[in-house]
Amino acid sequence: MTQPNHVQIPIRALLCACVWPFLFSLVSCDSGFKQAARALPPPRSEPGLERLEFQSEILGKTMALYAYLPPGYSPGRDWPVLYLLHGFGNDEIEWFEYHKLHEVADGMIRAGVMEPTVIIAPRMDNSWGIDSGKPAMNGSTPRRALFNGQYETYFLEEVMYLAEARYRASKNPSARSLGGISMGGYAALHIAFRHPDLFARVGGHSPALGGPNVPDFFLYAKPRKRADVDPIELARRKNLRDVRVFLDCGTNDSLFPGSEELAGVLSERNVDVTFHSAPGAHSASYWHPNLARYLRFYAGKRL
Repeated sequence: MTQPNHVQIPIRALLCACVWPFLFSLVSCDSGFKQAARALPPPRSEPGLERLEFQSEILGKTMALYAYLPPGYSPGRDWPVLYLLHGFGNDEIEWFEYHKLHEVADGMIRAGVMEPTVIIAPRMDNSWGIDSGKPAMNGSTPRRALFNGQYETYFLEEVMYLAEARYRASKNPSARSLGGISMGGYAALHIAFRHPDLFARVGGHSPALGGPNVPDFFLYAKPRKRADVDPIELARRKNLRDVRVFLDCGTNDSLFPGSEELAGVLSERNVDVTFHSAPGAHSASYWHPNLARYLRFYAGKRL
């Protein structure tokens, strides 16, 4: 795997031109975020990793994402896409620089057991992926603070737009997956259950669905209602019949009961859910042996 490209967007782009005709021939020039996105340097056009910094108009600050472009990638067609969200205290580098997911994906694609898939890992801060008012950092350090802001909207309107425009990520819900680890598992389940028409598959890996370290005071602060935010409560009332769900958690993880409860709710409602558990705690020693299992769920070749 080659070293990732590092690309930074200007804070306010003034250029509005046809930089990538094959990407934007059907999009007229406009202002704001989309104009700034079109002013980026050309994207990577071959397999590998690219880390991208960009100015979020919704959050009013610089954000970032990591993009994995699979073996055989070219910008000439649309690609299945997997969006992966990071855990608390981490950022967009977690899945690739820490978990080395690209190495697992490369091997599986070359072995013919995984569909070549674009993987997008965006920065979500410690936001839990919810819309929570005006942007603010509530704490002394970014790694430990809770972040207010319209993070669900930022993901849906800015991250997904960049993935689709820059990397030809598919706009077809049947070719879209969304997953996350720990806090990112909560965020992925929250977003997908609130928008079940957008994703065919959603995964929560050791998802932070309850326990002493889950900040209920933040997640369910007025005027947010728990029924509109919490994945377990969403699963009780949303129509998720067209979504496949994968949940897993180590049996020694304090978050295990939440995953077990959600799996039970989904099963009772006849949702297509897989619940995997094995001995392990909330750590890489549990997650790393399961990375191939995750990728098979999201993008495994249907034999």
